[in-house]
Amino acid sequence: MNLLSDKGRRVQYACLIAVLLMEVLLLLFEDRKGGIVWYILEQYMAIPAMIFLGTALCSRQTRQTKMMLLLGGAVIAWYIVVQIIHQTMGMNKAEVGTVACVYALALPFCTVSADSGKQYGLRLTGMTAVGGGVLILLYGAMLMLGKLPTFLKNYVTWDGARFCAMGHPNQCAALLMIGIAFCVGFCIRSKKRWLRGLLLVLAALQFALMSLTNGRTAIMITCLMLGGIVFCALRRPGWQRLALAALAGIAVVVVLFGASQVIFRSNVDYRIGLAVQAQRTGIMDEDTPQLDGNGKLKTGSRQGTLKQNMGTLNGRTRIWQAILSRMRDDSQLRTVGTEYVDLVIQQGGRSTPAAHAHNSWMEVWCRRGIAGLILALVLTVLAVWNVAAILWYNRNLWESCIAMLMLSLLVCAMLEPYLFADGITYYFYDFVFMMCLGYMNAWRTREGER
Repeated sequence: MNLLSDKGRRVQYACLIAVLLMEVLLLLFEDRKGGIVWYILEQYMAIPAMIFLGTALCSRQTRQTKMMLLLGGAVIAWYIVVQIIHQTMGMNKAEVGTVACVYALALPFCTVSADSGKQYGLRLTGMTAVGGGVLILLYGAMLMLGKLPTFLKNYVTWDGARFCAMGHPNQCAALLMIGIAFCVGFCIRSKKRWLRGLLLVLAALQFALMSLTNGRTAIMITCLMLGGIVFCALRRPGWQRLALAALAGIAVVVVLFGASQVIFRSNVDYRIGLAVQAQRTGIMDEDTPQLDGNGKLKTGSRQGTLKQNMGTLNGRTRIWQAILSRMRDDSQLRTVGTEYVDLVIQQGGRSTPAAHAHNSWMEVWCRRGIAGLILALVLTVLAVWNVAAILWYNRNLWESCIAMLMLSLLVCAMLEPYLFADGITYYFYDFVFMMCLGYMNAWRTREGER
């Protein structure tokens, strides 16, 4: 590093902290699009990312740093090109701040700041995720106790028996999944018993609240993630010990998933009881659950039972068919994408409205064209390579925990547009993923040099 490296590194950490504080503001005031926090994120999030990039370019760069900067720069450059094309076609302008933060700051942060050892950046990101999980726990507690502030009443609600925050139960469940992963990871790192106990309690409470969202994808993947961490903790050389570790991991998955279903069904029964009691007494208010003609809770969700939805993944396969049909017919859409993914789905023959593609790679193809999809696939291959290398060779349980989180986000991305996204709604999932990817790439390189 050059003589400015120490000062530059302090600036880099300040840029990361500024971005994370903006995310805390969004979590603190909930998902209020059009509010002051949303405006701040859209207008000013690019500033710390550009300052960080400036310090990176002023420092000596390793080969790995150059690779990360070039990869992130390619994503940002193509995004800007696509935005210019879209504006010439009369489409609405999209903000670039979140894309700049993810690919100019989060992705190269580890190598630019030489932070693979102390991992301050990853730990700060993890603390933000845990803090977000605690805030959602507070929202859930206030909702259950009837103490929710007025400004949150339209954003933290019950959708039937499903707990809804951050715009949708599924999004809330995914945020809680990230919080649980970092709670477990910090528990692994910590040497203080009281802190380990507190983190495990927080993880358990977040899992219980996640169960109330009935976000089945995130719940099942979280169970698999925790089972995988147990397997990594118990595995030892020899097939018999590996088999025992695998059985323990499977047992954890089965027990946790069964517990999540019991928690949700108990809440369904409880809220049906409240609705029946309210009908008998005639005492109702805006928070009282209501029943439909079949005696079930009224809900705005189209979620059916697991058995009903398994064939089409709750309608997702039909959405994908509609997108592929539209892509075959429109070469311009394949090349440069569009800002209106919902119209693509509708024009592809999907009668039920859908706001997005319910798949990260299809979403990025729809929005940024074939070049954007190729860049997303490059990042995906790099992530899978790093995850496989860390889980296969590495015996550091903290690093294995981060690998399991990355793998979980990749699987979630097959059913939701959490990765490679632009816009604030899904920004934090992508930010965490790219931050983890930067660190894991450094860890894999370190393992290869040993």
